[in-house]
Amino acid sequence: MSLYQYSVPTQMDTGQPGTIRVEEKYTSVVNTEVSAQMPFGIVVVQDKSSTYLADPQGCVLPTAAADTVLGIIGRSDLPDTWLGTTGVLPTYPVHVVQAGEVLVRTESAVVKGARAYCRILAYGSNTQLGSIRGDVDNNGSADTAFVLKGSYFMHSAAAGALVWLRFDDAANRAAQS
Repeated sequence: MSLYQYSVPTQMDTGQPGTIRVEEKYTSVVNTEVSAQMPFGIVVVQDKSSTYLADPQGCVLPTAAADTVLGIIGRSDLPDTWLGTTGVLPTYPVHVVQAGEVLVRTESAVVKGARAYCRILAYGSNTQLGSIRGDVDNNGSADTAFVLKGSYFMHSAAAGALVWLRFDDAANRAAQS
């Protein structure tokens, strides 16, 4: 048996949701959802409850287009005790990318260069609030996602695929002020 590696992969593995390729701006906030775990690669918004208006800032899953977007949960080295089966447990800190490129799993097919949309209302089989998609997804009476300003897809992909998303929260903060 040889101790030497004779072949070298020519392409990196794609990664997992929340993988960060370029990180220009980030913050750490606390998952203040009562019971919801927060998967990597989804959008989180500011928790506006009175308890978390000071430092440390709290984050929750988005439920309205007027929510203040904090960013996208990126992967980071977290203790196993902070992780549940689907993401970061409530009351623990999450690493939020506010500007950069993050790998996300899309709910719908997406087109290179198109803006991303963020789920705010469960509809059909798409139930994860904060997940990313390529359209507004109207349920017949209301939009179930809002445009994530300052974002665009780095390449086209089918529904359920991993895709690099370019994101900058400055556009969202300007639109919400």
